[in-house]
This record gives sequence, structure tokens and C-alpha cells, in this order.
Amino acid sequence: MPAENHLRDCDEVNVEQMIFERPGEPDVSIFLIEGRVAVKKVGRSFPIDILSFALPLAPDPTDHESDEIAVRSKTQLVAVGMKEGELRAQFGAPKLQVPYTFKGHSAEHAIYETSPGNPSVASPSSTA
Repeated sequence: MPAENHLRDCDEVNVEQMIFERPGEPDVSIFLIEGRVAVKKVGRSFPIDILSFALPLAPDPTDHESDEIAVRSKTQLVAVGMKEGELRAQFGAPKLQVPYTFKGHSAEHAIYETSPGNPSVASPSSTA
């Protein structure tokens, strides 16, 4: 059980901080956003960036295993906000499609193959 439990409203989002005390060791905080674990950290301080997120960067060619992958990565970038048509134009038809409903709206989860044997791009989309 947590020693302390704090509820905060950050930009209309419910953030809960549970503080666990450990004898002889630093306290540990677990932060939940809308009931889901978002951050675990040592200490009691509230992280100022708890509601921020980082968008993916373009791949760095020096991080790739071969020049072929580096060249391909420059021409086949996946970016946040791409439309399904853009993914299809770049990678062809999805390798897997799973229809579902979300909050009463039809949606689909698709996986595209970004390179042979590497199905790694997921594309959730809504048809509403």
C-alpha cells in the first residue's frame, strides 16, 4: 500500500501519484494518468514533463547496420500523422489488418512491411 496518494488535475487530465516508502532506501513514486501507469521514479517530486511526449526522429544513417538500409531509410520515412494512403504508396498493401471498434466507431489496425521480413509499421485508423 502506498504511504501517500495524491490526485491532481493537469490540463483536464487526472494524474495520481502514489508514494511508497522503503525503510533505509529512497521513496518511490508511481504516477498514473487516467488510471494507467505513466511514470515510475525515485523520489517524491512531480515531473514537470509528465504530459509531454517525443515524436520519433528521422533515422540516423550511422545507426544502421549497412549502407543499403541507410539509403532506404532516407527515402522511406514513416512520420507521425501520415495518412493510410501515404503508407500504402510507400510500402504497398498492409501485411495484416484487424478491424475493431473504438468508442462506438469503426477502426482498423494495420501492419506494413517496411523492409523484407520486417513488419514494423502500425497504422491505427478510424473510419468515422
